[in-house]
Amino acid sequence: MSEEFSPEEQKLMLIALANFANTLIEAGKLEEPLERAKCAATSALGLATSLVKIGGLTPKEQFPLLELTAALYDLHEGHSVPGWLRPRKAHGRPAISTATAMKRTYSAIAVDCLLSAGKSLDVACRKVACAISGDDATQHIVKRWRKKIRESGDSHPATKEYFRLLAKAKDDPEGMARACLKLVKENQ
Repeated sequence: MSEEFSPEEQKLMLIALANFANTLIEAGKLEEPLERAKCAATSALGLATSLVKIGGLTPKEQFPLLELTAALYDLHEGHSVPGWLRPRKAHGRPAISTATAMKRTYSAIAVDCLLSAGKSLDVACRKVACAISGDDATQHIVKRWRKKIRESGDSHPATKEYFRLLAKAKDDPEGMARACLKLVKENQ
C-alpha cells in the first residue's frame, strides 16, 4: 500500500470502505450461505478495485479477490472449483465455466476487432477459428459464440468484459485482436 495519501484519496478510501461495510451488512441478511459469501466477495472486489484506482492496492494484491469472485460465480452456476465448496445442483445443463466464457469472449472481441479493421464476418471468424484451433473451433462455432455474447444480458462477467474491451479497441482494433487471441492461446 502507498505510504501517503492526499486528502482526496483519503476521502475516496473512506467512501470505498463505507460501501464495503454496507454491502457486508446486506450480505449478512441473505439466507443462503453461498449467496452471502458471493455478495461479500463481490463487495471485497469492489473495495479492491476502488483502492487500485486511487493507488492503494496493486493489481497483484487484487488478483486473489478476482479469483475468489470468479470461483464463487462458478459455484453458483453449478461448476466445481478445485479446493472449494461443492456447487449447487444445477437444473438441466449447467452453464459454461467463467474460464470457458472468457475464452469465447476474447474470441468474439477478436472477431469484432477484425471487422473494425475491414474484414468480413466470415473472414474474421475463419481467422479467429484458425488462430485458436487448439479448441477445435470452426468458423461457425466462433460466429455462434459472438452472437450469444452480443445477445446475452449483463448478468455474466464475460459480457461486461466484452463491451469494456470493445470500447478500448477503437484506437487499435488489430492490436486488440492480437492481444485477445494471445490470451485465448495461452489459456488453452
